[in-house]
Amino acid sequence: MSDSQTETAPAGDPANSQAAASRAPVRLPPPPPAGRSSRAGGERLPMLDVVLERLGKTLQASLRRLAGDGISVSIDPPASLRMGEYLLQLPSPALLCITRFEGTNAPGLVVAGADLVFSAVELFLGGRPLSIEGRPDRPFSAIERTLAERMVKVVLGDLTTAFQPVAEIKLRLDRVETSPKFAAIVRESSGVVVISVRLQMDGRGGSLSLVLPHVSIEPLRDALRQSYPGEKLGRDLLWEQHLTHELLTSSLRLSAVLGEPSIGLGQLMDLKVGSTLPLDATPSSPVKIYCGKSPVFMGSMGRHDDRVVVRIDGRVDG
Repeated sequence: MSDSQTETAPAGDPANSQAAASRAPVRLPPPPPAGRSSRAGGERLPMLDVVLERLGKTLQASLRRLAGDGISVSIDPPASLRMGEYLLQLPSPALLCITRFEGTNAPGLVVAGADLVFSAVELFLGGRPLSIEGRPDRPFSAIERTLAERMVKVVLGDLTTAFQPVAEIKLRLDRVETSPKFAAIVRESSGVVVISVRLQMDGRGGSLSLVLPHVSIEPLRDALRQSYPGEKLGRDLLWEQHLTHELLTSSLRLSAVLGEPSIGLGQLMDLKVGSTLPLDATPSSPVKIYCGKSPVFMGSMGRHDDRVVVRIDGRVDG
C-alpha cells in the first residue's frame, strides 16, 4: 500500500470526525518523517483517555463554582498531528497560551478561540450573548485577555489534578501570544497530541485546544501506556477528597459524664420520680467525654454566661 493510500481524510471531513470520535484510545507515534501524516500507526495510551475523562468532570465542577450551574463540558477524542498541520488550522483571532511543565520545562500550548474569549467576558461581566456575526473582528482587549487567561489557568490546574493518579505533573502559564508564528513550540515536523475541550455556558459556547508535543509527554509514556486496573492505578484523589469532606461534615453525638455510680439491683428497682442518685463527684471533679461508647477526652466543668460547659483538658489514652 502506498503512502498516499495511508493518508487520513482532511480534518474538516465529516466522515473523518465520526471516525475520530469512535476510535480506540489515542495512539502516540514517534515524530513522523517529513511528508508523512503523524496520525498513521502509533502506540496505544489507554491512561490518557482516563485522564481526559477525569479532566471533563473536574473542569465542569470548577467552572460551575466559578460561574454558576449552567456550564457543561465535553472533550473530543485526542488527535495526533504534526505541529505544522495544527498551525494551519488555527482560528483567527485566537489567544495562544504557551505553557511549561514544571521540572522539565517542556512546552505545551492552550489555544482559546474568539468564541470562548467573548463568552468568558459575557459570562463574568454580564450581558446577553452576541451572535457570531455581532462579535467584533479585532485584537483582544486587555480585559478580554485577562478573563480568558483566568479560565485557561483553571483548565491547567484541573489538568494537573486529572493527571495525579497517573503521574505527578504541574503546568504553568508561561506567556500569551496572539500571532501563530510565535505559537510553534516545537518544530513543524514534530508530533503533537491535540485535545479539544468544548464549553457550553448559558447559551454561550466556546472551545479551547490543549496541544501537548510528543517530546513533552515522553517522560509520561510508560504511565500512560498501562491499562486501567484499579489496583495498580493508585490513589483516586477525587474520591479521597469527597470522602474526607463527607466525613468532616458528618454529625457526631458526644456525652459528658460527671460520674458513673455503682448501685445494687434492689436499689435500682426502688428508684422512682423524685429519688436522688448520689454521685461521688464534686464541682471540680473531672468530666469524661464519650463519642458513642468510646471515651475520647477528659475535661472540667464550668459556666459560661447562663450555660454549663466543659473545658477539654486532654485526651483519653488508648
